[in-house]
Amino acid sequence: MYNYFYQAFNKSINSDKNIVFFQERHPSSGSDIKIFQKKLSKKYVKHNDDSFKDTKKNKCVIFLKSKIIFEINKSGEIYYECLKKFDESSFAKIICNMALPMYFVLNDFLAVHASAATVNGKNIIFSGKSGNGKSNALLDCLQGGAELITEDLAIISNIDSGSYIHPAYPILNIKKEMLYRVTNEDIFSKKMFLKESNDKLPVKIKNLAKKPKNIDFIIFLEWSDENSFNQISQKDAFLKIIANSWHSYPFVEDRDRTEIQIQNITQLVSSSNAYLLKRNKDNINVADYSITDEIINILK
Repeated sequence: MYNYFYQAFNKSINSDKNIVFFQERHPSSGSDIKIFQKKLSKKYVKHNDDSFKDTKKNKCVIFLKSKIIFEINKSGEIYYECLKKFDESSFAKIICNMALPMYFVLNDFLAVHASAATVNGKNIIFSGKSGNGKSNALLDCLQGGAELITEDLAIISNIDSGSYIHPAYPILNIKKEMLYRVTNEDIFSKKMFLKESNDKLPVKIKNLAKKPKNIDFIIFLEWSDENSFNQISQKDAFLKIIANSWHSYPFVEDRDRTEIQIQNITQLVSSSNAYLLKRNKDNINVADYSITDEIINILK
């Protein structure tokens, strides 16, 4: 029985457990994705197994030792068994960071570690390794009037000659020391989920895109001693997307899927302009520094 009805990544989702990050939708019998609890450990896990991810053509099993096990099906059924107690925001995060990306990979979408926003009418994704400032870049853009598309996970599909990013859910994960910047009630909802024990807290955003957006720019983020903002070649952009993709390539047991993902990345970098933004880490705490100003200079 499904008690919760959501919309995320342009998909309808039914769940038997509250997923606090997602936008609610009107109840209905049909959905693209169904998330519900099921006994899985006896079927998939041996006594001494460490964490693993086992990907087949139409199914993937993800086991995080002493935490959770997922069975993710291409057809849209996502089963889970919790092996520990999760608070609501922690459960939402593991669904968003583990189960949903794999569902989209199984269905030949491109899943990339990236955030995205619409800035001055242009749709921009920020990609980089964990800790390279994707959320801080997004925070700068939102405070400058941008519209949120996604944070931390970009789900991308190719339509005709363009690459489109799907709007996720209205959440921005902000480092605790940056919460002093969360003051504008036109941008940020008053309600926050403060149950996380790590260094980031999820904050609700009011302005989320409502439909997939054609990607105009890819900005790769790195830390450096000096600031620089330079366009890079399609080849360099291709390699950086590979490095920042959610699932490792190639798919050893599925050459067709590997080829499809390579085609997805090729279309993305050929239909977008790619830049490398290097920033001095100390600058993000300087009051008069804004990544938005640097981006606007490129958009002119």
